[in-house]
Amino acid sequence: MKILLIDDSQEDRDLILTYIKKIHIKNDVIETKESKNLKEAFDILTKKTYDIIILDLKLPGSEGVETINKVNNFLKKINTPIPIIIVTGLEDYKTGRLAFDIGVKDFLIKDEMKSKELKRSLVFATYYNGNGYTNGNNYPPTFKSFMNPSFSSFLCPLARIFLRLSSSQ
Repeated sequence: MKILLIDDSQEDRDLILTYIKKIHIKNDVIETKESKNLKEAFDILTKKTYDIIILDLKLPGSEGVETINKVNNFLKKINTPIPIIIVTGLEDYKTGRLAFDIGVKDFLIKDEMKSKELKRSLVFATYYNGNGYTNGNNYPPTFKSFMNPSFSSFLCPLARIFLRLSSSQ
């Protein structure tokens, strides 16, 4: 699994990389590349394909849903669909709902995130359906068997319900 981590904070990137290093998916090697801004990330994406993007919402020159839209637009421009997981320091459920509405696969709060949550998010975000993955790769059967298609098919709607309930309190 190839991960592009986009976050302007070196401290936050180091923490996320620590979590990633603790993740073990049988028969799968996790490779990460870091970027501190969107310009650098776009340069990286033109040279190599990644299986997933971990994206901070607040970057130099971009913030919130605007950041997601810029990444989505660039991915469309280079015709490379890549799932996006948001990792942010802001506990903003309105932005979380909007993020899901525009295609983000998960929305994690940095202060609440641990390795286990990140692993779950990576696994489900890269899962497409019972026949394949969003990035076109076929992961080893052990990885695929970890998935339950009936569970993953309602994961995103379940997350949307949680965000609605959380914001109404």
